[in-house]
Amino acid sequence: MSKIKISIDSACDCDKATLEKNNVAVIPFSVLIDGVDKLDGVEVSGKDVVDYVVKTDVLPRTSAPSMEAYENHFKTLFEDEKYDYILHFSISNEFSVAYNNAVKVAEKFDGKVKVVDTRALSTGIALVMLKCIDLLNAGMELDQVIEKAKEIAKCTQTSFTLESLRMLHKGGRCSGLAFFMGKTLRIMPSLLVRNGKLGVNKKYFFQKKFDALVKRYINDTLKQFPNIDKTRCFITHTPTDQSAIDGAKEIAKQYFDEVIESDAGATICSHCGHNTLGILYICNEEVK
Repeated sequence: MSKIKISIDSACDCDKATLEKNNVAVIPFSVLIDGVDKLDGVEVSGKDVVDYVVKTDVLPRTSAPSMEAYENHFKTLFEDEKYDYILHFSISNEFSVAYNNAVKVAEKFDGKVKVVDTRALSTGIALVMLKCIDLLNAGMELDQVIEKAKEIAKCTQTSFTLESLRMLHKGGRCSGLAFFMGKTLRIMPSLLVRNGKLGVNKKYFFQKKFDALVKRYINDTLKQFPNIDKTRCFITHTPTDQSAIDGAKEIAKQYFDEVIESDAGATICSHCGHNTLGILYICNEEVK
């Protein structure tokens, strides 16, 4: 049986325990703060980014790993241990050049590096990875797993809701009108990834407490996408009220065998800000 190393980029927001349990290598994105590039999850955290924006009103810029970084990453993995293949999971090609950089570098490794476009962001990436690890552990051949990953990506429900559109607006991902409406009328969206792209799913009049909004969003999402794979889900959040996190986990535990809480990293927090939370899981049908 081939010896396969699993790799993923830091936009996955996967918790440390899950990464260590599955022996996953992470290549970090970069976050530019005060003119200094810092490595996501290594030199800067999601909380660091949110605190920095609150303090300075300046939005950090994020960048994908360079081709040189990918080449060093893959070379190091092959040198450290005698792997036959590396299977790398990437943020959606629609969000970043990370996938294209990884694919171009993979060509230098004579077919030994395989790159999967998860068509997702945050722990949607991790969900595709973990399902593929399940299949590999069950004995499925690598080429079959890579083909299956394309189907899994289409069935991954990646969404979140947020308290403020401020950072999305500052980053150019939210129009001025939408920001004004959200701020003035307190209309908050839930955002959903479809076909690798992020868009508005539902709109809510904001509740007095963020945890009330979260509960509505979680229940609505489970009703909208009820044909779930019960294996696992992620409750992924930026720095957020603990009551909102606890409420989300309490609902999720009624539906899933495993509920994994994870903190959003610096890359994702750079676009969302404080009080953003998502429930992410795989469905048994395509998410449309």
